[in-house]
This record gives sequence, structure tokens and C-alpha cells, in this order.
Amino acid sequence: MASSLPLYILRKHLFADTAEGRTLIDTGAPFTASRTGRLSWGGSSHEVRKGGYLGFDFDTLSANIGAQVDALVGLDLLSEEAMRFDLIAGRMELGVATPAEGSFEIDTSTMGMPVVNIRLNGHGAKAIFDTGAQYGYVMDAKFGVESFRTATFKDFHPIMGDLEPTDAWKLPFTLGEEKVEDIFGLAPAVMKMSVGVFGFDAIFGPSWMPGRSTWLDLKGGRMKVGPRK
Repeated sequence: MASSLPLYILRKHLFADTAEGRTLIDTGAPFTASRTGRLSWGGSSHEVRKGGYLGFDFDTLSANIGAQVDALVGLDLLSEEAMRFDLIAGRMELGVATPAEGSFEIDTSTMGMPVVNIRLNGHGAKAIFDTGAQYGYVMDAKFGVESFRTATFKDFHPIMGDLEPTDAWKLPFTLGEEKVEDIFGLAPAVMKMSVGVFGFDAIFGPSWMPGRSTWLDLKGGRMKVGPRK
């Protein structure tokens, strides 16, 4: 049965409101956690990890993001049902099938994360769609162009710690039939060792999603991006 939740972007992160509070949607995280050890999701209450995991807790996560975070929903629950992120109406719908027309294949064979073949600034790239990422990253400076250069930024990762790329660009890329863009930093060495070593060229987050509907079916391996409204 389909269910829905309020959905929004805050501090460059994708959130839904659940009974437990503000919930970070993170397709780069393997597990779900909350302050209480439970999460209301998909019409059911689930027992989840309490207080955090892999070196993060919710007070630290909230401080890093700059907004209160009460739960994080990861791939264990996100993979159970197909989803629609409707950032036009501000709703997340669970149990909604991905339309066949305009959809494209995603690879979830690496720890369940959605991996997409994209055209990034004219280059073919194998990219992780990480809704928990504040910014995108490229593993090689070849994807950057001087005319797209933008200010560098400071970022963080619960495992890799503080991240401060030396170069950054606002780059166009394609998702299926849609052209979008994101800010990409040149990945620091610690990220190249943990991400690039597996053959991935890039990571991109949710900053391109406002004004669009996006369908994601992790179990079925399909994704669709709707036109910007």
C-alpha cells in the first residue's frame, strides 16, 4: 500500500518528516538509525539502530548539517519499496511504481547504492547517487572545465571526516533524458581511496532535485527523472 511523507531540501540535504522527527534520506548509508531506536516508515514502525553508527551520533550530525536531525533512513529500508520524490508538491511517496517511459537502469550491486551511468560535462562517468551528500565529487580533474569553476567549499563525512576540495566546478550532467547540474569538488585523497578504488568516477547528491519528480526503485534497479516545473 502506498504511503507518503512531507519531503524537502534543507541545508542541501534531503529530508522527510516522520513520527520520530526530521529524517535524513541517505542512499549512501547502509543502515537506518534514529534517536529512539525506532522509525515509522512505509506504514510500519521498524526497530532500527539507536543513536547512530559508524562513528556518528545525531547531535554531531545535527551540528555538522546545521539543523536538527532525529533519524537517518538508509538502504536497508529504502530498498524495500519503490519511491517517488516529488519536490514540486513536497511529498515522498512509497510503494509507487517507476514509469517505464523515460526510466533508465541503475546498478545496486555495490552495497546496495544506486550507481548511474551519466554524461558528466561530456564525459561518460559511473556515478553514485548519494542523497546524503551535500555536494558532488569527481575522482579526476578531467571532468572539470575552467569556465565552470566555482568557489571551493568545506564539507564533512561521518567516516572520512572534514573534506575541503582544492577545486570545484558547477557541472552539467545527464540523468536519462534530463539535463541537470550540481557543484562537484575534486575528491580528496581519502575519498579517492575509498570510492575511486572501486571504479567510480563521481558522486552526486540531491541539489538538482527541487522542482522535479524523481522515481527510484532500488530493488527493481530503475530510476526516472521528470522535467523541471
